[in-house]
Amino acid sequence: MRKWGSMFLLAGIALFLQVGVAQIQPPAATLVVKLDLKTMSAPVILHGPDTVYTVEARRAKFQGACVVSLIVDSEGSPQDIHVVRALGMGLDEKAIEAVKHYKFKPAMMKDSSVPVAVRTTIEINFHLN
Repeated sequence: MRKWGSMFLLAGIALFLQVGVAQIQPPAATLVVKLDLKTMSAPVILHGPDTVYTVEARRAKFQGACVVSLIVDSEGSPQDIHVVRALGMGLDEKAIEAVKHYKFKPAMMKDSSVPVAVRTTIEINFHLN
């Protein structure tokens, strides 16, 4: 009984490895270049939602700017968004949430007008009226 169990286990592992290897595909590669205004135009924000204050920040009458870094892909969508200069009071998370819904005109190579993915930063200002 033990011999058959071991054989079935080995056959199952071999089958799993064959199926697993066949299904593994490398992730799609995206070339991200550093923004160089000599050779390309900067991405431009076309539209996006307004940022929303947290209750905590509004009560404290807290104002300031949060800086986020992101990749604007070649289709104008934001990717890999993270805070590089925090503001606090929950406003950093609100800035990230807003930027996720931005739409950009992508950066373009000046000599060929080819859209490229670039890493850039955006300052998100929080001011009470």
